[in-house]
Amino acid sequence: MSRVVLLLVLVALWMFPHKCRAQVAEPAGQTDAAIKGAAGINGVWFDANGSVPPSDFEVGAVARASGQHHLSLVGAVWYGIDHSYLRAVIGPVVTATDVDDRNFSVGLGIQRQLSSQPDLRPEEWIVHADVGWKPYEYEFPRLILVAQGGYGLSTQQVSALAGVRYEIGGGR
Repeated sequence: MSRVVLLLVLVALWMFPHKCRAQVAEPAGQTDAAIKGAAGINGVWFDANGSVPPSDFEVGAVARASGQHHLSLVGAVWYGIDHSYLRAVIGPVVTATDVDDRNFSVGLGIQRQLSSQPDLRPEEWIVHADVGWKPYEYEFPRLILVAQGGYGLSTQQVSALAGVRYEIGGGR
């Protein structure tokens, strides 16, 4: 199941390249420098058999520091509810936002994962592809739906998550 989710994310990125066009850079001094945060919940798939329902559910928080339009440093801390683990990730992400729909974005990055249970969630570098979408621009402008597919460089394990975030700072 995890490989299927990752494959679907990659196919979506390939099928909808118009959603991934990078914007023309703003003149100097007009960047989107910002620090933003969000609280959220994830359904995660990290076991080899790709179970349904997910392997676990996580609650946690994400922080992002952006110095340029399409480059951010992202860190997060998550607590696995069923397996009682803590997981932290940090790493750079390159993003692209649809020029016609600023509520849809994709990202590619690498993150270092740290875990309180390395046998369950290994401590390793993970390359990942992300999709973020704000489906309710006016009704719930801080609500974000996310999906991520990742590949562990040490373990060669595929993982996936689908989640909901609520922005808690830094403006829109």
